[in-house]
Amino acid sequence: MGPTMNYNTPTDRLLQILVTLGQSGEAISAKELSEQLAQPLSSIYRHLKTLLRWGLAEENGHGRYLPGPACLQLAKSSTAKRCW
Repeated sequence: MGPTMNYNTPTDRLLQILVTLGQSGEAISAKELSEQLAQPLSSIYRHLKTLLRWGLAEENGHGRYLPGPACLQLAKSSTAKRCW
């Protein structure tokens, strides 16, 4: 699902979470993210908090996470610019 690359900076780990959310076909729990990415659960929650604050992730009300509305905005912007 997520990238298998092993990066060590906090930014890399946050981006791994974001990419994994985008590649997942369904909402995913923090525990599943932790297992897939071999990141501590506490770090996953800290990074998810940042992604939620920026609108890059959203919680579905059942403890599972999806890409947020800001991801859709980025995708739309990217697609529109490619059509020019």
